[in-house]
Amino acid sequence: MAIHLPVAFLFVVSHGGYHDGQVEFVLKGDGEELFKSPLMTKKDEPKAVTADIQGITILTLRVNRGPKGGTGDDAVWVNAKVSR
Repeated sequence: MAIHLPVAFLFVVSHGGYHDGQVEFVLKGDGEELFKSPLMTKKDEPKAVTADIQGITILTLRVNRGPKGGTGDDAVWVNAKVSR
């Protein structure tokens, strides 16, 4: 999911979790990687994500499938929000 930020924001805060299979959570700002989780499985606790997004105009929240393929790879960005 990509979000166009119309005004200046400072931080994005979220948790990546509640998933099955193997996934990586990736946060990009204007195409540059700001955060990438380790490969996660349903046994892992959700990871807190905080990033400085000051000056970013397009924010992308992405989930990459694990190396075993896409079957059963489900993930959710939980309570993602931006603040000034």
